Amino acid sequence: MEQLEARLETMQKYQTAEELKESLPKGTTSMVKGCFKALANEQLNGEYFLGAFVGNVQGINVVGSKKDAGTTGIMAITNKRLIFIGKLLFNTKIESLTWSNFDSYSAQKGMLFGEITAMSRGGHKLRVTSIDKKVWQQGKQLLDELTM
Repeated sequence: MEQLEARLETMQKYQTAEELKESLPKGTTSMVKGCFKALANEQLNGEYFLGAFVGNVQGINVVGSKKDAGTTGIMAITNKRLIFIGKLLFNTKIESLTWSNFDSYSAQKGMLFGEITAMSRGGHKLRVTSIDKKVWQQGKQLLDELTM
């Protein structure tokens, strides 16, 4: 945990969900506006954002759907946890994975899009697919730095 805190000191920080949203490429956030509002409400005291992925979020429990059903959403990386937010028509589902419960992640990139899967120590997987490859590259680099 001390190593993580030392690495956080040198990283770009976004104090609000709105700042984080503005840091992403134009056009990538239009389908998930409600997710950034939910992210702002979810922010803890002393928590700041380091980056985010916009894509198809899988693995969160969305009421009325299969557990692995995908929904448009975001994965935000903070100094305290990973936050997954899935948005349905009338429902928003939020799950977070604290750094103390984080086990590992995997990343895959195709020709146009990338995918990130985060695993908890208990074996739960949360995945974001269809990530713009430029955002994917920046996010993968950030996760590499945080988990080395």
